[in-house]
Amino acid sequence: MNLRIILGIIIPLVLILALGIVGSLSIGFSVNKSYEKILDLEEVASEGQIRNVVEIGQYRLVNDYFLPKRYSTETIIPCLVDNENIKQPIEAGNIEYSEGDIEPFDKVDIYNYRSNAKSRSIEVSANGEKTIKLLLYPSYMFQYKNLSQLRDEFSEYDSLVLVEKKSSPYYQNEYCYGFAQADFEKGVKIKLQFS
Repeated sequence: MNLRIILGIIIPLVLILALGIVGSLSIGFSVNKSYEKILDLEEVASEGQIRNVVEIGQYRLVNDYFLPKRYSTETIIPCLVDNENIKQPIEAGNIEYSEGDIEPFDKVDIYNYRSNAKSRSIEVSANGEKTIKLLLYPSYMFQYKNLSQLRDEFSEYDSLVLVEKKSSPYYQNEYCYGFAQADFEKGVKIKLQFS
């Protein structure tokens, strides 16, 4: 009877717990984040207007472990910032994560993860890797203006700052004008060029 309890309950329970602990270790998992250095208005335009989707960075997830791993993305809020603090920071749009490609008509395939809704968990298979693209969907106020109007209205902004906010189980509506200067200093800065 005692042997049945040990073999039938305790050993499988210990194995399940051990696999759970080993699986949660971050051994062999790496994330390499890369972002555009400069966003030139001419390069992100198509037919005289700003594109519907602009790729601004990539995350390369590498798993050299024998078990699959998950990576949780954070909410990223893109803000246009004036270094002299003359103009108030404004939202540049929405950031989405994508495992797919941008098609010719600025459509993205079905593997999108909406960043501003909440964080997402992306699985990387055992001994595998994935490249996740960061896509900026410009705000409505940019979409229907031609390049000269965009230059006139927004040329005083010096950089696009990506502010990463920790996810919360509660709905949080974050706006660029509500961030402290420390939030912008910690964020990723992409220089804007209005040439």
